[in-house]
Amino acid sequence: GGLDARAIYDMAPGLEGQTLGEIELDDLLALGESMSIRIQEEMYVDRAAFSSLLVPGTGQFMTGDTGLGIAQFAMHLAIVGGTAVGTYLLLPEDLQNSLDNYGQTKQYFETLQYSELLPATGVFLGGMLLNGILAGWSAHGAAESARANIADGRISFEPDLRLVRGLPFIGMSMHY
Repeated sequence: GGLDARAIYDMAPGLEGQTLGEIELDDLLALGESMSIRIQEEMYVDRAAFSSLLVPGTGQFMTGDTGLGIAQFAMHLAIVGGTAVGTYLLLPEDLQNSLDNYGQTKQYFETLQYSELLPATGVFLGGMLLNGILAGWSAHGAAESARANIADGRISFEPDLRLVRGLPFIGMSMHY
């Protein structure tokens, strides 16, 4: 989230009560360093959560919770694999037999009764819903684990002023 005045004063208590003209460059640099650490912490939490949202379990690997990561990744593979197999097996037999021949598949769809696809569609949508629930649970867990790693000191960050926007000339870098 964003920073309010209280959060800024907590990061640089020497700024509280000072006017803009009283703040020195060293104070701003100290604030920038604190802000860069906060930004990196938020990026770490977001990256772990987003990773697990895309592929359940990967955020847990990032945060060091390997056992849970393996379990969630295995559940993800089981859901996706089961959904694919179940969907295929519930397709009408004529469609299953024509999938490797474009002409036959096209001909099948020209005479198709869409009600024939309802069982396969139901399994597919159910599998995707189940995988979405798993992904949400995994992402939430990865974010909580990342926050716990930060709070417990298992992971720490070094100040990097290139991450702080708004400070003159700070944040500029060249990449080759």
